[in-house]
Parts: sequence; C-alpha cells; structure tokens
Amino acid sequence: LGYYIGVIKNTLKGLDILPDWSNIVELLTDGILYSIALFILLLILSLPVIVLLIGGSFFIVGEIIGYSSYSDLWNILSFLSILAILLLLYIVVTSLVLWIYIPLATVNFAKKGFFGFFKIRDILKKISLEYIGILLLYTLFYGIYSLISPIILKIILAIFFLTLPPIAILVLLVALLIESIVIFVLGIMFYRAVAKYYREKELKN
Repeated sequence: LGYYIGVIKNTLKGLDILPDWSNIVELLTDGILYSIALFILLLILSLPVIVLLIGGSFFIVGEIIGYSSYSDLWNILSFLSILAILLLLYIVVTSLVLWIYIPLATVNFAKKGFFGFFKIRDILKKISLEYIGILLLYTLFYGIYSLISPIILKIILAIFFLTLPPIAILVLLVALLIESIVIFVLGIMFYRAVAKYYREKELKN
C-alpha cells in the first residue's frame, strides 16, 4: 500500500518514474497510516450494521422468551426477513460508495496527508463521469483477468501433472509469483490513472 502511495505522489508531481525502494521507511510509514485511515473508514461504515445486529438480537431474544403462539413465530420470521433485506441493501450501497470514494480518497491522502483521506467535500467535487469511466474500465479489465487467469492456470497445471508431475509444484509457485506481480502492476496502472485524473482536475481549478 505504501508503494502505491509513492506512485501517486510521483504522478501528482508530474513524474513518470516509480518510487525508489531505497526510501523504504517513508513507504512503510505511508502504508501503515493509510491502512489505519482505511480501517477507521470501514469501522465507521460498519457501525449501522453492528447496531442493526445488536438491536435485532435483542428483539429476537425478547420474542423467543415471550413465545406463545404461531403469530410470535411469524413476527420473528418477518423481522428476520426485513433485517436481512436492510443489511443487504446497506452492504450494496456502501460497497458502491466505497468503490467510488476510496480511489480518490487515496490520492487525497497522498497529497494532503492522513486527514486528506476524510476530506469528503474535496473528494466529492472531483467525482465526474470521466472518473466513473476510469473505475468501470479498470474494474472490467480486472474482472476479465480474474476470470481468465484461473482457467489458464488450471490448464497449465493439468498438463504438467499429466506429463511432468515432479515439477508441477514448482510451476504452481512460479505461476502464483507471476500472478502477484501482475496484480501489483495492475494496481500501479490503476492508481497512476486516478492520480493523473486528480492532477488534471486540480490544474483546471
């Protein structure tokens, strides 16, 4: 995560170079602070779910204790259905909000520091159809890659298990290493694209 922050910082400066690994302390510090900011955001958004679950638990326990007829059972089932629908809707909406918010918040963090991650007004001002298009493009690309990659890996492993079983494990390890590198590179490309978009928005203003 710290390396991605470094990529964003360089992009915001107009530099087309990757961060230097020699500055490992700054990369680690940025990564830790960013992880804390992300955890706080997720914790805040989880509070309604926690409240619903706790409140729902008290209601169900109360109904079970006072259970005396089928109408009480129906009340419990109805409440559970409503609770499940509310939780599902909240999770879907929250996931969509995070999908839009986090990339720009990450860039804002890289530019303005820890509290930049939570400057909601600044971040919302930079959301546009162009930005949504960037998110959709990379989400689609990553989704296609995630579908194709396991299939190719299974085919390759099947071939080696049938022909050269002793080195099949080695092939698996190499494939997993390549997979990690590809995902890392895709992350760099994505955050560079978002940072460039952010920089253009800043220059226009």
